[in-house]
Amino acid sequence: MLFRIGINLGDILIEGDDIRGDGVNIAARLEGIAEPGGICISSSAYDQVRGKVAVEFADLGEQRLKNIDRPVRIYATKSSGHLGKAAPNLSDARRVRGWISLWLGQHEQTLEQFQYAVRLNPLDPRNYAAENGLAMANFFLHRFEIALSWATKSMARQKNYAPPVRIALVSYAMLERIADAQTMYDRVRHAGVELTISQIRTRIPFKRREDVDLLTEAYRRAGVPE
Repeated sequence: MLFRIGINLGDILIEGDDIRGDGVNIAARLEGIAEPGGICISSSAYDQVRGKVAVEFADLGEQRLKNIDRPVRIYATKSSGHLGKAAPNLSDARRVRGWISLWLGQHEQTLEQFQYAVRLNPLDPRNYAAENGLAMANFFLHRFEIALSWATKSMARQKNYAPPVRIALVSYAMLERIADAQTMYDRVRHAGVELTISQIRTRIPFKRREDVDLLTEAYRRAGVPE
């Protein structure tokens, strides 16, 4: 059986067991557009996962959707050999949902999405990205030892992948292992990235203020300049 999956990021209204609003209506329309075994996402969702998931998307342009009063820009997963099966497709969808949940500050849900993605496709060579997502969610939940463990796994799986290095940096800092945090900071700088606190606060995409504050506190502890 091949599934169609539609993902949108938007406002919804919850009335009892009923969920309403353009946020859910657009997701339903995207599901109808997706090819069997495919995933379609809106531009609002794409903006949050672009460059963060190892999935290629094709830009389908702006389209008119039934009962939606404005055009919606749509992206679809590009076909490849492994996308013809239901489990890898569902795994990709779970990754996308995981990054959106992380951005929204729904960290327990983030853990569920990434863990399920890995279970669906445990041999996927891109699981280093899900491991980094698990590291980030645990960091924001103040589970710094667990965050460090997932970041270490992600770094071991993909040595040239920079995001888990930064999560290891902030996790070490919050664990008061400052020398280890500064070692990670040196790795970031040797990769050609110069971090400052003001730059971090400007570029961090997370919606919850407390998540941004926790990250900046950790970077300060590690000695990142203002």
